[in-house]
Amino acid sequence: MFDGDQEGNTLTEPTRMQAELPHPPGVIAEEALPSRLPSPSQPKTHPYTIPKLYQWLLVASVFMAVWLSYVAGYFKTSLRQEYHDIILVLPLYLLMTFASYSLALLGYRVATFNDCKEAAEELQEDVKEARKDLERKGYKYASDWQ
Repeated sequence: MFDGDQEGNTLTEPTRMQAELPHPPGVIAEEALPSRLPSPSQPKTHPYTIPKLYQWLLVASVFMAVWLSYVAGYFKTSLRQEYHDIILVLPLYLLMTFASYSLALLGYRVATFNDCKEAAEELQEDVKEARKDLERKGYKYASDWQ
């Protein structure tokens, strides 16, 4: 039975494990912390998140199933002939709209692309170093042939 007054079993005396710690109990050592915490700008993904491609394919498949069932006549509607004609070419309209949006987005992203001057300088240094290394190994460039 535990008796707090017995020698070696007092609550104020540190345990052997606590005595071996390089820091006080309850304090987390800096080396135990991760070196890089995730930034708040990174999206938090759930392990069961569906990739965007699969989401788009699912929506396109459902749309095409409904459209094909309408075109094949599996269900009847009382739409006017003008609406029926529009529905027949609706996938083409949607495809052209998607292509226009994609090209516009691509143009915008290219126009607003950030220059990485540090990375460009580092890459140029790597190219110079590689050229020197190849020259030391006896490689001759076409510009040196005269």
